[in-house]
Amino acid sequence: MRLLLEAFPQGASAANGYGWLPVHRAAHRGKAACVSQPLLAAPGAATAPDEERERVPLHWACLAGDEPTVALLLEAAPEAASMVDEEGSLPLHIAAEQGSAAVVQMLVSHAPAAATAADGQGRLPLQLAVAGGHAAAIRCLLAAGPFASAVTALRQAGGAAQPLFADLVAAHLPLSCRQWSLLPSPCLGLAGVLPAALARSPLQAAQVVARLPLGDAARMRTFALALARALRQRRIFLPQPLVWLILSLFDA
Repeated sequence: MRLLLEAFPQGASAANGYGWLPVHRAAHRGKAACVSQPLLAAPGAATAPDEERERVPLHWACLAGDEPTVALLLEAAPEAASMVDEEGSLPLHIAAEQGSAAVVQMLVSHAPAAATAADGQGRLPLQLAVAGGHAAAIRCLLAAGPFASAVTALRQAGGAAQPLFADLVAAHLPLSCRQWSLLPSPCLGLAGVLPAALARSPLQAAQVVARLPLGDAARMRTFALALARALRQRRIFLPQPLVWLILSLFDA
């Protein structure tokens, strides 16, 4: 690539029959080394949409899921993270659908508003990640987006997404009363969030306990009774905050 561009530098700006520049093709193939050379010769190519789908090279790099290529293109043109293709999709929509958590995190860091942007079909990046079952990418997006939008996306995803509500809560603690009211009750997997909620306040912990599934609530009661009996038998007194902390670990 380097030798070709040295012999024919204008080739970096020459499009093929689909309106693809060399950097589009290299990004689509996930070849960071081949992306860097045409960018040096034609820096503007980083934000040039192709004529086929109006995608900039960053869109294609996200489709390939190649982290070095995405990082290179974001460094060359951070604004590309906010550019849409003919379908109204940002690079983040494509990355979320493909499921690369590292790529999703890079894009959210460069364009935080993209996490709450809908594509041409009204789909949020989180919805695309949930539909694909990409757990790591979902967790990145749960922390990045507004709480209410995330709850809506998880509810629409159905039963398979229920355990992810715990990740959502953990990412947004402390929650307001309004935010707690948006969660399903009971909420599967919420027991694991109890220590973090208690670290925020007893009120946050109480909100978790109120939404525990019946099985978890029963185990917590059993654990509490066993702890109380052990303390009485040994005539040990523990401060209430310490008792709460021990109880919060019943699901550990």
